[in-house]
Amino acid sequence: MASITIKNLPPELHQKLKAVAEHEGRSLNQEIVQRLRASLVKSKRDDEAATLGEGYRQLLAQGFWTTPEEIEALIQEGRKR
Repeated sequence: MASITIKNLPPELHQKLKAVAEHEGRSLNQEIVQRLRASLVKSKRDDEAATLGEGYRQLLAQGFWTTPEEIEALIQEGRKR
């Protein structure tokens, strides 16, 4: 697995990350990886939403998220009934 070093991390940010990691029962490294992963997933969602139109963006804004593949599976399931 790859490793990175974070330089010039502000002390207050370090303390907040440590506190959240402890609260969540994770190591500091696990917390940082989780947050990076979540930020990339959110970015991917935003990119996909930009291509899908205003109605879909409104659903995302309300906290609803599903993939086009999940929607298609639900449509196909409904057709089987």
